[in-house]
Amino acid sequence: MRQEYKLTSKKRIFLLSTIGVVPFYFEFFLYLIYPELYHSNNLMIKGSSGFYGSLIISFLCGMHFERLISKKNTQYYLIPILPVIFLWISFIFYSNFIFYSLVIIGLLWCLFMEIFFIKTIDYWYFKMRFFVTILAIIPLFPIIFIQ
Repeated sequence: MRQEYKLTSKKRIFLLSTIGVVPFYFEFFLYLIYPELYHSNNLMIKGSSGFYGSLIISFLCGMHFERLISKKNTQYYLIPILPVIFLWISFIFYSNFIFYSLVIIGLLWCLFMEIFFIKTIDYWYFKMRFFVTILAIIPLFPIIFIQ
């Protein structure tokens, strides 16, 4: 009899979340493999990791906002919105160093929000989010200094 391999819901979430980290590494690996192509900026690769991080942070903050609305925690409505506002303003007006630093802080802030404000996450989800957040932050540190 043939054994079927089914992905459980937790395994699917972990797999998709881990795959979602791959674009964070694209800019850094391109710099390591083809630095002249990276610096020529013909493909407009510079800033792609930060932009992707901004989209992820916006998505996570939107999820936090929705959770706070469903819990009716009106005193905390502004907390998930502030990182998104600061991040997108820094994308437009500030240097890459500040922008990438705010992306790193934003990813950590989203993890902090889930641990201390949302408080409804299971332990396996917390472990997964912690792991994925660390994986997403690792390539951003060297990118800050190669700009």
